[in-house]
Amino acid sequence: LKMSGRVLSKDYKMYSVAADIFERAVQWDDNDDYSHHYLAYNYDVQGLEAKKVEQHYRRAIELRHDHPWWWARWIKFLISRGRTEEAERAWFNARDALAPDIRNWDSMNYQRLHGRVLETALARSLIYLSQTILQDIPQGVLSRDQNLLALESRFIALKRAREGRAV
Repeated sequence: LKMSGRVLSKDYKMYSVAADIFERAVQWDDNDDYSHHYLAYNYDVQGLEAKKVEQHYRRAIELRHDHPWWWARWIKFLISRGRTEEAERAWFNARDALAPDIRNWDSMNYQRLHGRVLETALARSLIYLSQTILQDIPQGVLSRDQNLLALESRFIALKRAREGRAV
């Protein structure tokens, strides 16, 4: 059932149908973090059911606090809703929850959490959050990942523009 929902969502962009599938999945098993997360995601991507989105992102994290995607999408949701202070707190909570595993991460894991949240923070011109996220990426990872380097360049340009130093 979950794989059907995933395929409908990811491959066919049939978010409403996928949301219905994940809705049934969480009714059957309230302890399924994957289904809670993707139920939230499929509503979120459509801009629907903000209360359900919040409820299910939170539940997914409650069930599995060590999953970077769950945190990234939750924080992006908060940013997109203009809930900046909550997004910043959620960022620090994510860092605390993921800290035991982060030393073993490769650049893909930094892309999944840091890159996704950073991209959204930059789109909303959130200098403090963007800087905090960038400072958390090891230089060795940053220097080898073209996507993260591009985000760093966007941050520098945004910061210069804010300081009146951009042309």
